[in-house]
Amino acid sequence: PLIGMLFIRLAVASVFDSAANDERALAELLEAQRLCNSLPHAHPIQALVDSMLGVVYVHLSQHDIAADHLVRCLEIRENVLGASHADTGLVLNNIGVCLHYFGQ
Repeated sequence: PLIGMLFIRLAVASVFDSAANDERALAELLEAQRLCNSLPHAHPIQALVDSMLGVVYVHLSQHDIAADHLVRCLEIRENVLGASHADTGLVLNNIGVCLHYFGQ
């Protein structure tokens, strides 16, 4: 099933991210993003994929791409979880990291 394949890709990406192997993490996440194209628009799993992609792109110093993914994640999480949910707050923190790198 699609959801199971997505979670496996995300778990593998998380392992690579924890091992500071950002290129391998990125490859897994890009595959997860491709799989998300089969889900309904703004599916909550898309938010998770965007959040993880944002973090990996920060590690790769590609802050503009990171910010795009994190903002998309924020939009989905605010709609699905609400503005006061902890996961929404987490993505706001990660957006703050991007702004820090942009010098803002």
